[in-house]
Amino acid sequence: MKQVRFGVSLALTLFTLANLTTEITFAQRKPYDRRNLDKPPPGSIRQNQMAQKVNLPNFPDYPGRLLFITGSYSNGEFGRGFTEIFNSRDPVDRVIEWYKQSLRSAGWKTNSENRTGIYCGYSDGSTCEVNVRKKYDKEGGTQIRISYFQKN
Repeated sequence: MKQVRFGVSLALTLFTLANLTTEITFAQRKPYDRRNLDKPPPGSIRQNQMAQKVNLPNFPDYPGRLLFITGSYSNGEFGRGFTEIFNSRDPVDRVIEWYKQSLRSAGWKTNSENRTGIYCGYSDGSTCEVNVRKKYDKEGGTQIRISYFQKN
């Protein structure tokens, strides 16, 4: 019984300390002047939905037929980020092989790759990630997710 009480007491003490630490951290933050909404607060990211595909700098466009599903972009203190999701009827292997070869030809350096993804860096500090997966719905095909970050 003593072990149970000690365990409960220890858990409550740790929970209380965690809450105090959180309150101190939030209290130490400097307020952000919300009147200047053109410039986000340092370290924050403003994310916006995209209605259509964006032409990404130094990034090859897949030659197969793609259907744009959704996308978002963000502007932050350190750069801009884009995420685009497409559907294709082409098989996963064909899509990922095309991206591997085309990114290398466009000057991207491969950091890592596997059967469903490739992760690259570019000489200007940009990074990209291409993930390809098989769709298991009634339409079938492939879903392609492109994440792209460009430094300021």
